[in-house]
Order: sequence, then C-alpha cells, then structure tokens
Amino acid sequence: MLKDKLKTMRDRIFRRHLYRRVFGAGEGREVLKDILLTTRMDLPTYVPGDPTATAYNEGRRAVGLEIFRVLHQDPTEFKETMITGGSDNE
Repeated sequence: MLKDKLKTMRDRIFRRHLYRRVFGAGEGREVLKDILLTTRMDLPTYVPGDPTATAYNEGRRAVGLEIFRVLHQDPTEFKETMITGGSDNE
C-alpha cells in the first residue's frame, strides 16, 4: 500500500515536471495562453435552457483547469501576467 502511494506521488511529480517543460517557456507559454483563451476558463459555463451546451462548456473549461492544476499555477494570475506582459514564473 505504501509502495502504491509512493509510486502515485512520483508519477504526479514527474507529470508536473513534464507539463512545466512543455509549457514553461517560449512556444509552450504561447500554447498555454491559447489554452486559457480557448477553454474559456474565466467565463461562465451556464447556457440558460441548454444543458447540453452548458455541459460542453464545463467540459472544455475542465480541461484548461486541469492543466493549470498540474502546473500548480493560478489561471487568473497567469491571465493578468499575460495582459500586463510581466513575468509569470513562480
């Protein structure tokens, strides 16, 4: 049981490392900006009278949130940094 927990922890750390390598600089940052905009993470997902569209929007948003969760980065802070042009490194 402890071995399984350690393996899971190592897997999560390795996954975060990979995400940071991919999204950490240059073109990866540009892709991350596109993901932030495309997944509409900062917009309401609810579509009045259309549960299918609401579910679609929430699913799209969930993908973006998962990427930022793995990166341990706040999407709101990232967006503010993107707008101001500052450095968003931790």
